[in-house]
Amino acid sequence: MQHAWWITTNLNFSEWPRVFGGDEKLTAALLDRLAEAATIITTRGRSYRMRNRKGAATGTATDPPPPEKGSKAPRA
Repeated sequence: MQHAWWITTNLNFSEWPRVFGGDEKLTAALLDRLAEAATIITTRGRSYRMRNRKGAATGTATDPPPPEKGSKAPRA
């Protein structure tokens, strides 16, 4: 039986050593094992979650824009 694991982060791999106390060998070993059979998806830009969080603090939160033409809308 296979298990699916999701790990998400807003850090580049080069920034991970600071999470593990600056230990670059430990970080390299950890990333090597995590990424061995992983599919890595890199996105750019601000996330909807972070944009809405910022707006919520100022009372200007907005709904995300509609999906691009030809794409499926996310399920709620």
